[in-house]
Amino acid sequence: MACDAAAVAAAGRVSAWHPEDGWGVLESDQTPGGCWAHVSAVRTPSGFTELRPAQEVEFDWEPAMQDGYRFRAVSVWPRGRPPRDSPAAEGETSAYGSALVIDWDQPDNPGPDRRDEPGESR
Repeated sequence: MACDAAAVAAAGRVSAWHPEDGWGVLESDQTPGGCWAHVSAVRTPSGFTELRPAQEVEFDWEPAMQDGYRFRAVSVWPRGRPPRDSPAAEGETSAYGSALVIDWDQPDNPGPDRRDEPGESR
């Protein structure tokens, strides 16, 4: 049950992290009782997505009911460093790029070129 409210910034620390399950809990004065965080919200400058208990972090959170927690992190990064997907982080941008290359195998005996038959367009 997520609210439509905008994310709120906070500073705190990691109270627990479960790398085998991909989630943890962040503690902050703004999120009493803890803030649930998923590995997909971690934005470390190195791209590494694991946090350590007692690690100082900054995070954006939203009110939500997630696994018994009233708050859910939408972005988490080490305190004092820009998040990975910020344009200020190591010259990166948040743009996504992709490329697809298809190479067709040529048959050993291609046969007649059917494009030269009447009625066929080139």
